[in-house]
Amino acid sequence: MLALCDDQIALVRVYRYALGSWEWAIPRGFAHSHDADASARAELAEELGWEPDELIPIGTVTPNSGLLTSNVQLYLARYATIANVQEDRREVAEVKWIDINLNRSWLLRSGY
Repeated sequence: MLALCDDQIALVRVYRYALGSWEWAIPRGFAHSHDADASARAELAEELGWEPDELIPIGTVTPNSGLLTSNVQLYLARYATIANVQEDRREVAEVKWIDINLNRSWLLRSGY
């Protein structure tokens, strides 16, 4: 889910057990119900602190099509103000909102 507030996007610092390390990523999660919109809102509330003001479905992908047949719904989540009060710091250690106009090479050097 791409969380957007004005010209800033949210990144969450999460531990990826399969990799054995922390990484910066966009918010994501598992289904809480059969309602993909409700699940997306619940995951954003858990990871960023509250639900978006607007949630826009932008498509579906099959991320592991070489191994699995499951589909994942993609969303654009618009926030009027920056959300940064995550519920569970064991799941998300930190939230950063970064300017989408920043130079890509700067982001890579900064560890994002």
